[in-house]
Amino acid sequence: MSRGFDGATPRERAIEVAGFLAEAGVRRVRLTGGGPAREHDARVTDLPGEIERRLNDAARVMIEQVNGPIRIEIDRDQARLTRAAAGDPPG
Repeated sequence: MSRGFDGATPRERAIEVAGFLAEAGVRRVRLTGGGPAREHDARVTDLPGEIERRLNDAARVMIEQVNGPIRIEIDRDQARLTRAAAGDPPG
């Protein structure tokens, strides 16, 4: 599955990604890029802010659902869902 996020800025796309993850019921995510890989509670953490901070230090950030199928790649120009299970949320 491939799904894009349409925000005009990296911040807007990061907010869209966080909303998508919340709608999909994702509780924990692992962020890589722009620093060491780190797990976060997706519902408590300022996920858009953390993604944006990492984008300041890396060309691309990967957001992966911990113990789940969702993976999203985001960079300064675009964000896209690159992997999800057959029964993934519509997008």
